[in-house]
Amino acid sequence: MDDGKVEGEGAGGEYEKRIRIVVDRMTALQQKGREEASVDCAKDVAGLWTEVVDIVGSLQRERAESTTPVEADGWNSASGLVPSATTTTDQLLEDVVPYFLRYWSQTGAVHEDTFQTYVQLTRAHHTLNHLRDTQIFAFEDLDKHRRDLRDFDSQLQRLAEASTTPSTISQHTNALLQAKSQTCWRTYQQLYSDIDSISIELRPVYSRLVEIKRELEALMSRKHAHSFSLVEVQVLQDELREIDAARIDGAYVSKKGEIVQGQARVISHLEECYDDVHELLAARDAVSGENPLRAVYERLVSLKRKLEELNLSRRWPNGASNIIDFEGILHSIQMELGEIDNLRVDGKFLDPNDSSEVPAGQAVLHQLLHKCYRLVYKLQSDADSEPLVADELMGVYRQLDTLRRCLVELVRWKVQLSERELIPYQLKLAGIDNMRVDGKFLGSHGNVPEGQGVLHVLLNECFERMAEIKSHIESE
Repeated sequence: MDDGKVEGEGAGGEYEKRIRIVVDRMTALQQKGREEASVDCAKDVAGLWTEVVDIVGSLQRERAESTTPVEADGWNSASGLVPSATTTTDQLLEDVVPYFLRYWSQTGAVHEDTFQTYVQLTRAHHTLNHLRDTQIFAFEDLDKHRRDLRDFDSQLQRLAEASTTPSTISQHTNALLQAKSQTCWRTYQQLYSDIDSISIELRPVYSRLVEIKRELEALMSRKHAHSFSLVEVQVLQDELREIDAARIDGAYVSKKGEIVQGQARVISHLEECYDDVHELLAARDAVSGENPLRAVYERLVSLKRKLEELNLSRRWPNGASNIIDFEGILHSIQMELGEIDNLRVDGKFLDPNDSSEVPAGQAVLHQLLHKCYRLVYKLQSDADSEPLVADELMGVYRQLDTLRRCLVELVRWKVQLSERELIPYQLKLAGIDNMRVDGKFLGSHGNVPEGQGVLHVLLNECFERMAEIKSHIESE
């Protein structure tokens, strides 16, 4: 077996073909209807189930022997099946299970509620996976799912007790249901651990940001930019500003003046909401029809979509080979963004056929370009091995990051500043630099918190951008 091959799927997709045959035969059997169920039909189904168990047994052995095993969450030796798909073969196995459960539930081989319970568990698992992938969930969402999962566990207990004469089939189905439930619980625990560190003081703010994010996404899902009113967006924008204004020196603090836990996640959601607001407002300035900038607009929309997909795949990678793909795709996108950025003259996109004309749609193009740059920066930051910034230094981090972005925009947009207008930026940078003691940013107790490297990279970039702006002013 080649090191890069797992499960024998590279050799003609043998397992996939065998499972597809099982699916086709089960479909044909079920089309006969419940009334035509016979002993011969039951034997056919039992034979097909034996085939499925045999396929999974072979997969388990190959994965155990492989030097590059595929992690399959929830493989169960009792049933021989996997309740959560990780490869094409696993997905097919996931799809084939309901055929058997439906048949057995209809013919009385297992309890009549078995099939419906499995469907409900599968739906719950997909919902939890969606929350994990989007990262848009609050404590209230998890409370509901926890209650649902407890109800499922009670239902599974009733089904197990109802099997007064346990057969091989009922043992397999019970094991399947238990494995699916355990997978749901693991995903739930993962989601809960993601937000459990958010302090009690910040939880209402976080929950409201999740609600705002969903409201903004609902507006963004509308087909046309003019299908929502500006008032709808501005009301949410005003609320975001109120939430943002509650920060002190870039951080949320308790009544005692202490920096509370959970800054990073709350502020990240806040920034994402701001991005959505800006995207909605910019979308009103449509680039369509005969607009000479339409080609640029479509390129930026395509790049933004690729970056969002890359961000999602980066968050949940399927293998080490994705790292190579990630770096290559990101580099290609950066090159194309650079080409688009270079089309601007004095910060504006001009008509390619008439350089004296500044077509409509500047706002939406600049918003898309800015969004793409932010996604690139985020992906690069996630890929770096820099340590996280401790919560007690998040205020300094936010100030530096905000200042860096302001300076980058001033340079990028070639904003003409006088020496007097530059003074507030210089004072802010000097104030942050003076926070250091012996070259380090200290915590409230004189300790050296985690994240020094991140802060110093940002500080150095701010100084470099400031020097670039001053040099431009002096050359005028």
